[in-house]
Amino acid sequence: MHAIGFHHEHQREDRNPLIDVARDPDPLFDYWRRLTYPRTDAYYMGNYDPESIMHYSFPNFKNYERQYFLKSDIKNINKLYNCSV
Repeated sequence: MHAIGFHHEHQREDRNPLIDVARDPDPLFDYWRRLTYPRTDAYYMGNYDPESIMHYSFPNFKNYERQYFLKSDIKNINKLYNCSV
């Protein structure tokens, strides 16, 4: 979904009350885990969605559970591009 303009759900600025991002001993990984994008830098489609394909699992930033778009992902794509696929 990056190619069509979406950012990671886990990097939204409104995530903090909803998830706990554990510290990483590696400063580089810790930085990327804690990085958030304010609304001025990223366009958010709807509410924070921890089930989105764009929400990576920790600790390895791999998301093996989510290999397909969810209905909410498709809804947000349709909303952004004004289509009804």
